[in-house]
Amino acid sequence: MARPGDDDACRRVLQATDLYEALGVPREADEATIKAEYRQRAREIHPDKNKSSLASEAFKKVSKAHEILSDASRRQDYDTYGEEGQRPRINFHHFRHQTHFNPGFGRQHHYEPQRITLLGALLPLLLAAMLASTLFMMTGNAARSRGADWASQAQGSWGRHDTRNQEDKYAWLTSLTKDNADAACLRPQQKSLCVVLLTQKGLEEKHKRLLEELRSDASTIRTSTGQSLNWKWATAPAVGMWPTLLPEEVTLPWVVVFKYAKAQLRAIAMPVPLKGGKQKRRLSEGVPKLLRSIADGTARFDKVDLDTRKLFTR
Repeated sequence: MARPGDDDACRRVLQATDLYEALGVPREADEATIKAEYRQRAREIHPDKNKSSLASEAFKKVSKAHEILSDASRRQDYDTYGEEGQRPRINFHHFRHQTHFNPGFGRQHHYEPQRITLLGALLPLLLAAMLASTLFMMTGNAARSRGADWASQAQGSWGRHDTRNQEDKYAWLTSLTKDNADAACLRPQQKSLCVVLLTQKGLEEKHKRLLEELRSDASTIRTSTGQSLNWKWATAPAVGMWPTLLPEEVTLPWVVVFKYAKAQLRAIAMPVPLKGGKQKRRLSEGVPKLLRSIADGTARFDKVDLDTRKLFTR
């Protein structure tokens, strides 16, 4: 485990010559091994845990390695063509110099660019400039107006595309409200366990990264019979009656897990660490322990004796 400000783990990643070395796995590693090694490396060099100035770049490289090697198609491209994933291209420059033209009369001519005269080289440029000038004068303001409209539309399209990418990245995360909480993860028909992160000032980017890491850990948790559990992930503001579900003397954000058992909504909050509710890394260490105790059946859920809509109001 890397110490705060430890550069060694980051340097090992940044000096890696390929993505496999960055993750510390052999080329024949299976998906489970790649995922496990990614989680280990991420814990060592995540900027929230490792204060080294190299941590950010190292974490980006490890994340990129995991993203490519955990995708079978992209991994095959990487193994075949390297990190850029580019197929070999035809060298048209070489092809141009080797092309022969035969205009007829039984004689073959070699096209050699070095023999082009200065006038021949400048003529296409002059013709292009004259054509552009003519078109500009003919179209005038109308052309500029259409260009501005196109640029505006393109910018709007790119902005929407970027927003959609961000939304798609966290499509698995639900923001609970009093109107959608039941349908999202608190109704009796749900067969999954709902992990809710309660925040005080709204959801921040660091909270999303934490939940993404916890979600990755949860995917490896199994019951005593080897069964995986169906987890849902959500966030909610700690307003209304939500704080009544939490232990005393906790510092937000905090985690509560819900499930339905015997037609009754039940909840369990992450226990307070021995060093108190302000302990650093309390969520990254405490939540996995809580989820494992749920999987092995040792966690004790309490009944929630109120309408879930009232969680959001007093």
